[in-house]
Amino acid sequence: AEVLLHSVTKNNGLKLNGIIILKSKERMSPTIYLESFFEDYMQGRDIDSIVIEIMSVYEEQKGQIDFDPEKFKDIGETKNQIMYKLVNYSRNEELLKCVPHRQFLDMAIVYYVVVTTNQYGIGSILIRNEHLEFWNIGEEDLFALASINTPRKMPYEIKSMANMIMELVDKRLAENAGIGDIATELITEAIYESDFDNAIKMYVITNCQRVNGANTILYKDVLKDFATKMSADLYILPSSIHEIIIVLKEEGVNAALLKKIVKDVNEQNVIEEEWLSDNVYVYERLSDSVIII
Repeated sequence: AEVLLHSVTKNNGLKLNGIIILKSKERMSPTIYLESFFEDYMQGRDIDSIVIEIMSVYEEQKGQIDFDPEKFKDIGETKNQIMYKLVNYSRNEELLKCVPHRQFLDMAIVYYVVVTTNQYGIGSILIRNEHLEFWNIGEEDLFALASINTPRKMPYEIKSMANMIMELVDKRLAENAGIGDIATELITEAIYESDFDNAIKMYVITNCQRVNGANTILYKDVLKDFATKMSADLYILPSSIHEIIIVLKEEGVNAALLKKIVKDVNEQNVIEEEWLSDNVYVYERLSDSVIII
């Protein structure tokens, strides 16, 4: 096998180092990122056990990739897998020079092709300018295709913050069944005794797979229909690239405080690769548009 070092620039300019193990006749192989292994090594983990785990990850994932480069070059084969996602514009200026995109407020819509979906997540290829050349299409074509594919393959879901928290707690309880997680039980009891839905009118919007779910604000009429249902304009808080938080624009809701909360949460709780924006937006029913506050 050939073992290659591979540097990858991820979202927001984050650079990661990985290795690719490529056996003869294999056209693709997973990139195994080394940062977490290096942290383990610096904390004293034995190098042999690290190598064994890397090989285990390789063996588990190598058969999960089903990708034919020749089919990828055929737009007829590829067009149904073209999707879009949102990234921050200024943090990705270098990347945006190389990829077709369109600006949306302080963000950019970029495009990717889904090549595999399994228990490890979604395997995708970011669409670059050179891909448009052999497909002989433009960015407008990408947007049209992605606007059909993304909502169809990743339908949106909106849940109250209370329901979302309970869902996460229920998942943790299931994972810890029989262990006697006192903290989780106390949190659950507190949530059940709270009147979240009446006290805080906050909602989470994402997609069914909860991957790149911030793009759901681009889906046709999603914000419009929800705002009409709630009879209120909407504050939009970018929680991460994977989801956004909706707050009803009502009397007593302080926009400046919301912006401070977003910035504080981003700094303390959102990993660099998943950060989307420190801004707060508002959807206005009258103009049917989203603007930055």
